[in-house]
Amino acid sequence: MPDIQKPFTYIEDYATGKKLPCIGAEANRQAVEEFLIRHKGYDPADIRIDVDISFTVRQEPYSSRIDLLVSPGDGRPAMLIKCPAGSLYSCEREVIAAARIFGDLPLVYAVASDGKSAVVWDVVSGRMRGEGLEWIPDKKEMKKAAADRTVD
Repeated sequence: MPDIQKPFTYIEDYATGKKLPCIGAEANRQAVEEFLIRHKGYDPADIRIDVDISFTVRQEPYSSRIDLLVSPGDGRPAMLIKCPAGSLYSCEREVIAAARIFGDLPLVYAVASDGKSAVVWDVVSGRMRGEGLEWIPDKKEMKKAAADRTVD
């Protein structure tokens, strides 16, 4: 039997302009990127897509991808966003854990969003900050929060 691949369409990434296959939750991610740029004051250069994250658990390597990694304009990431196709709460542990281990300092916020709603968590405490797109910090607020973070 021949190997038949299901055709898919392409979409232009809102932040990078690259052509990407429109599969899975890609439409959700595009909606979030547009929201960040048009309503929260981020520049396309502040947003990185499909960022690899790797770590070791019990001597076994584990790799995953972060949908969006956002910086407040200084190039240092401060917010991680997952754009799931399903429940926003289904990736709570995943996004908080990834935001805690991503760099030298924990990121400030971990977010799950489908472009219509969002759940925002404080990374250090693990507590939910709020639910709804309005809880995603704008660039100015993120810049201040990122400057205030320290390691205890």
